[in-house]
Amino acid sequence: MHIGIGIRTAIKPIAMINIILTIGSRLIPIRIFDRFFSSSRLSTSSEIKLISILKPSLFEYISRKKTLFTFKRACKLVPAYRMFLSQNNIQYSSIRDIKDFQKQVPQLSKENYINKYTLAERCVQGQLPRTGSLDESAGTSGSPTNWIRSDEEEKSYLSLNKISMTYLFRFPKNKKYVLINGFILGSWAGSQRFSSRMGRFGIMKNTGPDSRKILQCIREFGLEYTFLISGYPPFLKEMVEYGKQLEEFDWKDFDVHLLTGGEGFVEEWRSYVLSHFREGATIYSIYGAIDLDVGIAMETPLSVALRGLMDRDREFSSKLLGTDRTPCFLGQYSPFHFHIQEAVNEKEIKELETTLLNFQCTVPMIKYNIGDEGGVVPFLRMKEILINRGYDFEALVETNRFSPVVPYPFLYLYGRSDGTVTINGALISPNDIYKIILSDVEMNASIRNFKLSVEMDEAKTIRLFIYLEARAGAFVQESTAKRFGDVIISKMLESNPCFRIAYTKSPDKSEPVVRVFPFQAGPFAGDKERIKIRYILE
Repeated sequence: MHIGIGIRTAIKPIAMINIILTIGSRLIPIRIFDRFFSSSRLSTSSEIKLISILKPSLFEYISRKKTLFTFKRACKLVPAYRMFLSQNNIQYSSIRDIKDFQKQVPQLSKENYINKYTLAERCVQGQLPRTGSLDESAGTSGSPTNWIRSDEEEKSYLSLNKISMTYLFRFPKNKKYVLINGFILGSWAGSQRFSSRMGRFGIMKNTGPDSRKILQCIREFGLEYTFLISGYPPFLKEMVEYGKQLEEFDWKDFDVHLLTGGEGFVEEWRSYVLSHFREGATIYSIYGAIDLDVGIAMETPLSVALRGLMDRDREFSSKLLGTDRTPCFLGQYSPFHFHIQEAVNEKEIKELETTLLNFQCTVPMIKYNIGDEGGVVPFLRMKEILINRGYDFEALVETNRFSPVVPYPFLYLYGRSDGTVTINGALISPNDIYKIILSDVEMNASIRNFKLSVEMDEAKTIRLFIYLEARAGAFVQESTAKRFGDVIISKMLESNPCFRIAYTKSPDKSEPVVRVFPFQAGPFAGDKERIKIRYILE
């Protein structure tokens, strides 16, 4: 489907819509304009079509205007934010436009803001909402952190969620859906949000990452239903292979689609999993964070096609992203709801700063940095680079036969900038491994360096690999290397609750692969000239 939903003869009406909305966005106060836009009585499919014909420049203007309004609102209503700006010698009245905002307003982080002020101080008017929900982080870096959202805030995200999910999976009225929540159950935000936001599309079943229960549900409801199953990538592959082993069960007999998130994956994983489903099955990934929202960006048919093209044409990928590294996620995000910009940290690594543009936010987040390495590519820049490389944009987007192309900006990710990796919903940071090495006298004396990597093994299972480099002149025997691995796994089970849950469910597939290499050998070859030790395998 072409941009503009294929209405080649309707140039004037499309232009008129853009003119009216552009004028309205400039003349009408942004809060009123936003309320009008958010309370549209159009059907979901009509809203998608409307968004698809709007100019990216209109998105950008509204996003900048909402960002400034959100910033000034937080300055007036949020005690913690006022104190934060005062301590950084920032007078909010001096921030007149988006350039001032980008250059002068300091970024927020968990260290300088979340951990420094109480939850109530970070709320609007310095008070917790009367009703709402609390999400809890895993606490892998210390004590767990509570994140609160009011009922009004959660309701305001439902329209975006409805549009996003309808855009990806369509949910036609002639089909009946069973939605299976395969994320880890409990207080984890991804699981709770999937359950609360997706229930309106069909029958919700909360199984957690339990392959047996999921297949039992599929068999019970049978061929009459379409199934949308959510979960982390490693579990979804495990679930697919569990089904392969059962007699009288064939995935191709059922209409199954997958929604994943929490961590990245390679395109080979998508191809492998899809090969077991019937033609027309889809897999999409969602990017989010408990600190902000679980649905910041989503893969789309266009972004999936672009990612496949990037794998085949490394020069195109380099021109698009400015590097030949392969991102673990490429999706699109709504500039109406999130203002995202790039920031370079002290290690010269490009990170994402996100401002929530939801006026119902209980805890406003202004230029918040969770430490995700990545960047943003405007829609028109992507299209220009694609065409300059000789590709037919119209042919590429024609692969999306069911939904119009939405000209939203693209967001790409490489992972956490500090080397933290994610596997089955568990965050594994370099500090976790470093502390374990230091805690063992023999390991500390023998190991110089380590690297973390999430890869597919020979059985195409996504696993955590921990590579250890021996010190110069040290020889680590095979039995000693095995003991090092046992110590690391044992300590991780003690200190990381998310890892412990995943491991308990499936020890054979969740157990990290620990390998010891001689000095400057294997993945550590070429490290001779490095001044700083790198903890993440690229």
